[in-house]
Amino acid sequence: MISDVSSFSSEQLSDLIETVVFLADHDKVGLQVLERRIFGQVTGISRMTYPLNVMIQRQKILGTNYPFQLTEVSVQRIRKLHESWYASLLALSPKTLMRIKMSPKDIAACAELFEKISTIAVRQLLGFDAEALRFAWPSDCGRPVEFPDAINWLAEKMGLCVGGYLPPRRKDGGVDIVGWQNFRDRRTGFPILLGQCTVQEDFLSKTLDIDLKNWGQWLKTQRDPMTALLLPSIIPGRGEDWNEIAQKHIVLDRIRLSRLLSRSSSSTQSIPGLTEFVTSIFARVQKSLNIDY
Repeated sequence: MISDVSSFSSEQLSDLIETVVFLADHDKVGLQVLERRIFGQVTGISRMTYPLNVMIQRQKILGTNYPFQLTEVSVQRIRKLHESWYASLLALSPKTLMRIKMSPKDIAACAELFEKISTIAVRQLLGFDAEALRFAWPSDCGRPVEFPDAINWLAEKMGLCVGGYLPPRRKDGGVDIVGWQNFRDRRTGFPILLGQCTVQEDFLSKTLDIDLKNWGQWLKTQRDPMTALLLPSIIPGRGEDWNEIAQKHIVLDRIRLSRLLSRSSSSTQSIPGLTEFVTSIFARVQKSLNIDY
């Protein structure tokens, strides 16, 4: 039995089932086995109904990009950890068994890896020939340390003029990812997306990080950019949290990110350290659970 599951939401229980099946020795795990592993005993599958329904909805949306296949009696793993963007996003999500096993250093690595994943997804969102880069600091793509220099560097890459200067509240001005779809005519007014990434449990507070008024001063974009909140967890699409965020930003959670990433020619192995990090975190969970199937 896994402790403290009584307070889990259906979404959290679904994540938990996915985690347990990823860690199983066999690709297919029976529902009664899962119930015993999670709740400690088998009393029928009533407690499994809601989280399994959540998983069915995930499967309907993601199709073959969902790493599990559900039947009336089992959950089958159809993709391995290192083969699945979904698995990587699950490993980086807050409120999971994986997060419990992370040190502060691990969480910092988790945030950086998620930003790199998000850069690939934003590029896919904006379409053919789109560009995206990780603007967060510390940078691995050549961004200067000082913010005014970073804005000049970014403007040159995007083919924009620099505006006035207002001191940012943060080293990245609240933006972790910048994506754009420049046209060959090199004129302004092209699609731009500013993205804020978060691996925190309190994601609602991150909706205020991007100040378009400031960015309109820093870069002469001619029109307001789109903004997005990116997170590795899943936000139920009919709840208050979703509505509050969606009024301000495009929401790119695990479901939407998985769809976008599936269109990319990049794999999880294309991000240095991601496969090793995910494998290590799942291994810690497996060791602590001592799962008996």
